[in-house]
Amino acid sequence: FRRVLFRSSPSIVVGCFLGVYIINFISSNNLKLLFAFFAILMSIRMFLHKKLNVNEAKPLPKRRAMRFIGLLISVPSALLGLGGGIFIVPLLNHYRLSMRYVIGTATVCSFLIAISCVLSRQLLGYLKPDLAVDNHVDWVAAAGIASSSMIFASIGAASSAKLPSNLLRKIFAALLLLVALKMLLT
Repeated sequence: FRRVLFRSSPSIVVGCFLGVYIINFISSNNLKLLFAFFAILMSIRMFLHKKLNVNEAKPLPKRRAMRFIGLLISVPSALLGLGGGIFIVPLLNHYRLSMRYVIGTATVCSFLIAISCVLSRQLLGYLKPDLAVDNHVDWVAAAGIASSSMIFASIGAASSAKLPSNLLRKIFAALLLLVALKMLLT
């Protein structure tokens, strides 16, 4: 995961700030439709993808391409309020990496995206308070989400170690599809 993280982390931080800034100019309805559309496409792609042979893994992109990919992942992650897993998992899955590697790498990158977005929202809220009323972070909600995430992350890690990679991919795709459909219907 170090190669992915170190190659893309500078652009992830910049992309998060850009996404947090851009979000002030896009309607929430359009953001919801964009998210749902992308999630449905990714979920269908992951469902239809044949059984992966990790021995046929493709080489990861070079450093410059990974920086660009980091930007492409972090801007929509910031726009949609995501940790980035929805983008990182299908991307790394494309390179036929082990699903356990994919989940671990996505978790670390998502943590960097989350921290970068929170700090960007705080900074933007102080620098440009006129942009939006909700630029500041609700720390009570953040603490609740973070604490429950810590508890359930260990359960997820233990489960991913026991389940076959292809089953994990299909579970992720099903959850992605459910989230997208819920967003479209509400």
